[in-house]
Amino acid sequence: MSKSIPKKDKELYQLMGYALSRWQLVELALFFNFWRFMQLADYKVPSAAFHGIQAFSGKLSMTELAGKEALRELPEYLSKWEKLTDRCRKKNEKRNHLVHFTIRNDKSLAPSRINIAAFHRWGNKMPGYKKEQLIDMADSFSSLANELFQFAKDVPLPYLKRPAPDEQ
Repeated sequence: MSKSIPKKDKELYQLMGYALSRWQLVELALFFNFWRFMQLADYKVPSAAFHGIQAFSGKLSMTELAGKEALRELPEYLSKWEKLTDRCRKKNEKRNHLVHFTIRNDKSLAPSRINIAAFHRWGNKMPGYKKEQLIDMADSFSSLANELFQFAKDVPLPYLKRPAPDEQ
């Protein structure tokens, strides 16, 4: 087995890695919102709950519901939050394409004909991504992460501090 990436494939793999690293920022930013919705000064318990869930759809669902509850009396922020979670769901579908599609010889990502679920969904018009589209995908992940981070920073929720042991 080769210990290096063939030159002809290097750019595609680098772009895939870049896009996935941008997606990691989306997940981190989503966690920051979950933490804000918990209104706790300490991050450890919210982090354990959030990161204990593997699937992004589960993390998103949990955070979306926490946000709806925390923002119930802040309709302006609730509306923004609902739009952000819709975007997260759509971008997650793109992310799933990135990690579950097949790398083809024409330097693109697309499902293979062996992927029957993809074939039933798209038939002969299966989506594929060229390098320019991977760059756009990575940029869109970065943009979403930045908006999520900004939302967590701006949301006017208090931080509840845990009482000191002698105050309990």
